[in-house]
Amino acid sequence: ELGSLKWIVIFNYLIDYDFLLDEIPELLSLDRVVVFYGSPLNDGGPLNFQRASEGADFVRLVPSDPRSSKYNPLPFKMDWGVHHTKMFLVGYENTLRVVIHTSNLRRRDFDDNTQGAYVQDFPLKDKFCAVAGGGGDSGGSEGVGVAVRQDELTRQHGESPEHT
Repeated sequence: ELGSLKWIVIFNYLIDYDFLLDEIPELLSLDRVVVFYGSPLNDGGPLNFQRASEGADFVRLVPSDPRSSKYNPLPFKMDWGVHHTKMFLVGYENTLRVVIHTSNLRRRDFDDNTQGAYVQDFPLKDKFCAVAGGGGDSGGSEGVGVAVRQDELTRQHGESPEHT
């Protein structure tokens, strides 16, 4: 069971916010919404969306802007290309859903073009360990061993496992 919808992170180049809110009106009631977008055509939309939802943040990404600037957080500048990721991270009470898709978020793309999506649900780590049968030592079931190995890999790369 997914549980209730808690938060969402949206990555897309071109977003029609009216279309998005028509399709997912729950966005206005979520505790947290983060939108990463690329197209300058979107610049007016976030303001209207932000007025309707206190928990929404919008980040425009332009990798061709100067490095470490407002729209390019990278430590380098890319002379070509745009932020063109198309995916959702959807946080439910018991699950993280990852959706990778091919469409810009606008009605014309959905209605008139062939699109594809890959969807996978991941149980939250604490719930996964509890279901898998243990508290995180590698002596438990295979699922717990995977969680322990993930923690070990994360520590090796210098990040806290609590933030993964």
